[in-house]
Amino acid sequence: MKKEQIVSRNPKVMNGALVFAGTRAPVESLIQHLTAGDSLNKFLDDFPTVSREQAVAYLKMSWRPLMCELLDENLPHETTMTFPLYTLRSAPIHAFNPLNPPYQGDFKIL
Repeated sequence: MKKEQIVSRNPKVMNGALVFAGTRAPVESLIQHLTAGDSLNKFLDDFPTVSREQAVAYLKMSWRPLMCELLDENLPHETTMTFPLYTLRSAPIHAFNPLNPPYQGDFKIL
């Protein structure tokens, strides 16, 4: 899915807030739902104009930059952070057993 199909920004739509493409649903609403502990299904029920594919694609495309920002090269080689919905541990990729997911790139959700 191309970025233009996932999100858009237009000063005439929701005062220029980042919204899901083809909707008036702010991306921030997805973040607020997930931070509050709501499921993706609850968000999709509340914003029926957003497709599951769009929401999942947005989360996937925003995951890597967020983690790079949080775990920059100045942090220790191995570190653990706790967020409202999960704990994140960075470690060398060879420390993970590929038969024991879930992990994404260099990060593992505990």
